[in-house]
Amino acid sequence: MDKIQILNELVNTFGISGFEGLIREKIKELFPQVEFKEDEVGNLSTTIGSGGRQIAFVAHMDELGFLINYVEKNGYLSFKEDTPFLSANLITGPPPVQAGL
Repeated sequence: MDKIQILNELVNTFGISGFEGLIREKIKELFPQVEFKEDEVGNLSTTIGSGGRQIAFVAHMDELGFLINYVEKNGYLSFKEDTPFLSANLITGPPPVQAGL
C-alpha cells in the first residue's frame, strides 16, 4: 500500500473524541511492523531506532464530531455537539454518520 492509500485509509476511518477505537485499530492494522504500546486511556506510542538524537512525533487520532441523540420521523438528526465550534462546519456539507458507537 502506498503513502496516499495509507493516508486515505486513515482520514476515512471514524474516530470522534471519546470513540477512537476504530482509528486506533486501523493504525495498528496499517503498521503491523510497528510495536505499539497502548496506555490506560488508549494513546499509542512506539520507539523507532536507538541511540543518538531523539525526536518526538505527536499527533491526534481523534476528530471533531457529533453524537446523534435522536432521528426524527422526517429523517432529520437531533445531535449533541462533541465540540462547541463544530456546527459552523456544517456549511461545508453533510457530515458522515457512523452507527453503533
